[in-house]
Amino acid sequence: MNRQDYFKWKDFRESNKQNLNNDEFQLICELHSKLFLHTYFKPCTCSPKTIVKWIKELNIKFNESKKYRVRKESFNSWLNKKDLKK
Repeated sequence: MNRQDYFKWKDFRESNKQNLNNDEFQLICELHSKLFLHTYFKPCTCSPKTIVKWIKELNIKFNESKKYRVRKESFNSWLNKKDLKK
């Protein structure tokens, strides 16, 4: 899981909602297809079984992945500010 995916998933996990919005559903589908090397598709929403399974699998990948401490954008902003002070 790269840095960008890591923080997208981290943000998703911090949500306490019980329902998914369209953006979250799409994120799950995109990340799962990327990390599990399958064609992108959106499972039927009539049954949450597949999407729940995907969330569990993505959580496993997240927990096994490298732990990034800083978002790249934030780190680059910090570096730019640091360089400006010199």
